[in-house]
Amino acid sequence: MCFTNERIGDIDMVTLSGRLDTEKAEKLIVHFDELWDSGSHNAMVLMESVNYISSSLIRVLLKSLKKHKAAGGDFKLVGLQPHVFNVIKMAGLDSIFSIHEDKESALKSSSE
Repeated sequence: MCFTNERIGDIDMVTLSGRLDTEKAEKLIVHFDELWDSGSHNAMVLMESVNYISSSLIRVLLKSLKKHKAAGGDFKLVGLQPHVFNVIKMAGLDSIFSIHEDKESALKSSSE
């Protein structure tokens, strides 16, 4: 599987890994929707081990970001590899997403 989930307080920490192509993006949107349906409005997506993202994954992340923000929640991307960050940046989304270098800085920003 390309993702795991852990809940810390009111934050769902979703750890992604590997090559996230269209097939895996479809599974991930189901997972994010299940989290949302369970009442989760704060998510942190840990991406240290992601080595490829497709446009499908970007759409999944954008959809989830919009849902979380609309509910007053938070949706953060954490630990992007340089080439993954470049894809996000080239798509012009680096100013839309809350992006953090590591889990600690993302958690700290949540408590401020």
